[in-house]
Amino acid sequence: MAVVPMGCLVVVFVSIVCCAIITLPASIQAQSSSPTSD
Repeated sequence: MAVVPMGCLVVVFVSIVCCAIITLPASIQAQSSSPTSD
C-alpha cells in the first residue's frame, strides 16, 4: 500500500468526494421529502 501510484490515489480521492457530493444532498432531500416513508 506504500507503493501506490499517485494517479490511483487521486482517482480514489475524487471518487469518494463525488460520491459524498452526490449522496449527501440526496439523503437530505429524501428525508425532507418523505420523513416516515421507510
